[in-house]
Amino acid sequence: SFKYWKSAIDGLNGMKLLEAGPEDEGLLRSRAKEEDVLDALDLVKKIREEVIRKKMPPAEANRLLETGMRRMKK
Repeated sequence: SFKYWKSAIDGLNGMKLLEAGPEDEGLLRSRAKEEDVLDALDLVKKIREEVIRKKMPPAEANRLLETGMRRMKK
């Protein structure tokens, strides 16, 4: 939904899925590849890392997701 319907809330959900840890990330990446959304997952992961590193407030994280999803190709 993040990639195809430009749903920012689904980008946040992707961030939550990435919190599960590296052992689940492989499964998540495999499924994302099957659904042709690996690029979206990589973008969400990059944004999540930036949010954590810079200790951004939720509104700023949402802004980054919205900007990123607008730039994604279908």
